[in-house]
Amino acid sequence: MRFLDTIFSYVFRRVKEEELLDEFQSDQTLKNTEIYYVEGDWLRNYIQYLKGEKYRSIGPITNYKLLKNGRLKSIMKKTDQYYLLNIKQWLLIIKLYDGGP
Repeated sequence: MRFLDTIFSYVFRRVKEEELLDEFQSDQTLKNTEIYYVEGDWLRNYIQYLKGEKYRSIGPITNYKLLKNGRLKSIMKKTDQYYLLNIKQWLLIIKLYDGGP
């Protein structure tokens, strides 16, 4: 029975995370809120994981490619080098996957 509980928990978590994924597609989630940057390669791997295209964990969030001398790079292309998340999305993925900055 414990095995089934583990499977159910895993499936439930992926479903909830997929609901979050749907919000990534809409800029409406960014209006009137703080925004957070997430490195593009990490988020693309995360999306593949949620869609079942990758089956192993993606590891902690790695935003170091977005920084230069400890500060956010000034020139980046949206959806190529980074994605923007609202606070709800950021708090969920940082709690689940840790990392940063």
